[in-house]
Amino acid sequence: MRSLLGGALTRSSRILLLLAGLAFCQAGPLWASSYKVTPVRLVLSRSNSRTLLTLKNESQETLRFQVTVSAWDETPQEEMALQPTRDIVLFPSVLSVAAHEERTLRIASVTPFDAFEKTYRILFEELPPLEVSDAAARSQIRILTRMSIPVFLEPSRVVEESRVEAALDRDTLSLHLKNAGNVHTLVREVRVRGLGEAGETVLSRSLKGWYVLAGSSHTYKVEIPRGDCPKVKRIALEIDTDSRPIVELLELKPDACFLGGESALQAVLAR
Repeated sequence: MRSLLGGALTRSSRILLLLAGLAFCQAGPLWASSYKVTPVRLVLSRSNSRTLLTLKNESQETLRFQVTVSAWDETPQEEMALQPTRDIVLFPSVLSVAAHEERTLRIASVTPFDAFEKTYRILFEELPPLEVSDAAARSQIRILTRMSIPVFLEPSRVVEESRVEAALDRDTLSLHLKNAGNVHTLVREVRVRGLGEAGETVLSRSLKGWYVLAGSSHTYKVEIPRGDCPKVKRIALEIDTDSRPIVELLELKPDACFLGGESALQAVLAR
């Protein structure tokens, strides 16, 4: 599962774990190593353009890693669109960590800081062990994991601004969160409540959030059962972020469940 604090198994890792389990479920027990990276999120600035990372091996044997850096962007199709970059340098890029030991990595920015935040991810990719006994190879299936953490290059002046647009298409409420600032927003949770005529809660939904990078947007969809939609007169929206909550009260126009589109909703309380 991805962590909102930044450390995350990548999507390809999750697919790898699933395929390995399906393909080899009869061959022997699955085994994966245990390690952690601290801190789980890096913020670099003009006055502090370098830092340290600690990789701790919590397994019973030596682990090997390859560490790389990618520029990180978001698209409507992908939360992590990664491209090779030389903006961030690190050392060492290949390392071994003995059981229950720690290794320190040096991280530094070698690119100019801009008016907009720059975003990257450091990827830790576990490598196969140099030596594996024949008995271990026959008795276990080893899963090699990948973990990534975010790196943010802070602009000289931080501007935080988020906007929410909502549309109701019959039984689906779409919430479009646009980050109009120059730094990322970390959305922890999106809470939606449908209120009836007397203010009673007709429905309640909670959605997990993720990073919304500067200039990017994310759409959250909430299904409203057709039987409940006519009972909902207002929608109370609360988006919990790492800076401040975004609160909206949306008024449903008459026949909103049948009209659909942005015209079905009217914001009556600004955040």
